[in-house]
Amino acid sequence: MHYKQNFENILENKIVNILAPIVGGKNKVVARVNAEFDFSQKKSTKETFDPNNVVRSEQNLEEKKEGASKKQVGGVPGVVSNIGPVQGLKDNKEPEKYEKSQNTTNYEVGKTISEIKGEFGTLVRLNAAVVVDGKYKIALKDGANTLEYEPLSDESLKKINALVKQAIGYNQNRGDDVAVSNFEFNPMAPMIDNATLSEKIMHKTQKILGSFTPLIKYILVFIVLFIFYKKVIVPFSERMLEVVPDEDKEVKSMFEEMDEEEDELNKLGDLRKKVEDQLGLNASFSEEEVRYEIILEKIRGTLKERPDEIATLFKLLIKDEISSDSAKG
Repeated sequence: MHYKQNFENILENKIVNILAPIVGGKNKVVARVNAEFDFSQKKSTKETFDPNNVVRSEQNLEEKKEGASKKQVGGVPGVVSNIGPVQGLKDNKEPEKYEKSQNTTNYEVGKTISEIKGEFGTLVRLNAAVVVDGKYKIALKDGANTLEYEPLSDESLKKINALVKQAIGYNQNRGDDVAVSNFEFNPMAPMIDNATLSEKIMHKTQKILGSFTPLIKYILVFIVLFIFYKKVIVPFSERMLEVVPDEDKEVKSMFEEMDEEEDELNKLGDLRKKVEDQLGLNASFSEEEVRYEIILEKIRGTLKERPDEIATLFKLLIKDEISSDSAKG
């Protein structure tokens, strides 16, 4: 079956390649070939004798005798049959003639015996059906250019039929059959052939993706969101969460300094409380308010002096918050 399909495809391609320049392109020709094969194995034996034989042996025998032989005298004397010929008497007997020839020739007979196997897959019959497009001409209709179909002439179809027969190896004695028909194909095909490369690409894209148009919108939205996530959100998050080893040391030192500053604030608060007690200001100011004011002033001073270190601290806080949320999830 595979052999049959390959054979048919080869003939179909030959037909299309021959007719494409004539009818205006491969998209204007459709060819189908059906081949019938006999896959039965046949064997025959043939015996042939060589006419140019070689002589193996030869025997010749040739004898020739003329005239009568003398009568032999012998036996009992006085008997008539034993008396020899008498002189002076004529013998009326004719002279004896004797001839003998024998020829025997033996030849070496040359004989050839051959066993013949039939071909694998003998072609029995071919059937070919070919459909070609006609011609198109531009005509003005209702103020717009339109394409009008013009069928091929009978003479053109006859020539195409003859070309197809030559392409497939048509054999009338085998019962092959070839049919050529003329039908209108897609009327937009000539316009597509004359279009630019970009127009052809757009037309093929619309033809292939026409049934998937509703899904394409959602796919495009998903692609845009994915690109935005990879190009904007991910780099921003990485920059926010990026911590340099040196910054770790700075953060640790900052925490130590903040602890020291907190101790100093506590000492300062105690000192201020003593001063307020001595001045009698406890009635109008509370300790919490004073502590809040002192801490706020200290934070403002630290922000002005070390803005980069404070930013690193916030990065670490954000990273810890995200890590804790991921662990909970």
